[in-house]
Amino acid sequence: MESKKELWEKAVEFIKARISEDAYNTWFAPISPKEIFEGKAILEVPNLFFAEWLEEYYSPLIKEAFKFIGFNDLEINYKPKDDGISLLEKNTLPFPVKESSPTTRRTDQLNPRYTFENFVVGESNRFACAAARRVAEDLGSFNPLFIYGGVGLGKTHLLHAIGNFRRNKFPEEAIYLTSCENFFLDFIQSLQEGKTLLFKTKYRQVSLLLLDDIHYLIGKERLQEEIFHTFNHLQNLGKQIVFTSDRPPREIPTLEERLASRLGSGLVCDIGPPDLETRIAILKKKAEQENCSFSPEIYYLIAERIKTNIRDLESALIRLIAYRSIIGDNITIKTAQEVLAGLLPPKEECRGDDIIQEIINEFSISKKELFSNVRTKRVALARQVAMYLFRRILCLSLKEIGSIFGGKDHTTVIHACEKIEKMAKESPEIAEKIERIIARIKSR
Repeated sequence: MESKKELWEKAVEFIKARISEDAYNTWFAPISPKEIFEGKAILEVPNLFFAEWLEEYYSPLIKEAFKFIGFNDLEINYKPKDDGISLLEKNTLPFPVKESSPTTRRTDQLNPRYTFENFVVGESNRFACAAARRVAEDLGSFNPLFIYGGVGLGKTHLLHAIGNFRRNKFPEEAIYLTSCENFFLDFIQSLQEGKTLLFKTKYRQVSLLLLDDIHYLIGKERLQEEIFHTFNHLQNLGKQIVFTSDRPPREIPTLEERLASRLGSGLVCDIGPPDLETRIAILKKKAEQENCSFSPEIYYLIAERIKTNIRDLESALIRLIAYRSIIGDNITIKTAQEVLAGLLPPKEECRGDDIIQEIINEFSISKKELFSNVRTKRVALARQVAMYLFRRILCLSLKEIGSIFGGKDHTTVIHACEKIEKMAKESPEIAEKIERIIARIKSR
């Protein structure tokens, strides 16, 4: 007859095949079989919290495992070694916790590559960057600082930049950067191991706490309570806290009113998608960091097609860098389009004739004038806007655009595009005119 240990080992093999390694290490490795006989199994677990969690989330799987080895309709009893820990609501933890200890998990991982010096500033992030720099230079100037925005727009970069600035200037200062998820995992592990005092000490004896992705709090009442008390403790001591999120505090679902009020009590600023000029600058900066460069039209190709996510911008550039490194070919606009075919969104549906027609309508000139050598102010401006739109909307190469306009040199096209970009930035009237033309083109 097989021993209880052998029976449990067989059941565990069944379970292992159906859950992640982290889940197994966290929830099943600590289990010890006390009794296994017909109709009943008694499993010893570390504490009452552990027993409650297994009962709520893993009992069906455990019963299925026992059924697999020949025990049908088995009653599962969990016997805690220590009945003293039942501190967390069952619905707080929606997924298995990774195996790690709050005494050993390293979450203070400042990335030295993320600094203020290599953060590309544009209109969409200027305020957030200035606020982050002010906090880095003078802790407590805005407390808390809450930065929100979409995925891949630079929130985490600014968080690391603050930490790196302080660490370089004040190496003795206690700085801690972590994600809200890691904070959560530390918290759960401290409950499991009875080390809540160590957990509180770890997060409350710092001069600067940088907490990324605070929206992870959604639906986690007990975690919200712990964040609330940690926040109060640090703020009462005059310590700086910086949060990032994908939305402002008041828009985080299920967030307790008192915590939402605390999170928004300092300075709240957002980061929006970068404009075309900023996207090109980001690509150039990234290329510079990788010790390479590309033609302006390639930067334009990527920046014009990828509009909302900096990570995607950089990913496209890295693919080109890797291609050139491996293949060794010079990257032309055609090569770039082929290499990036799977990364770039489809071109906006538009024909060159649509652009030409709308330019003619907007500037009240003839098609003949547009393609002539006439240099009156109105005709010249119309021609330059047309060149700009051929690049912006159709992503044509400089040579292709020059050919459309009677064999103009590529430097003429570059000059036209740069001039219109500058005018649009400096003149709301010109910017509005261009957007009006684009809207009509897209509506055709």
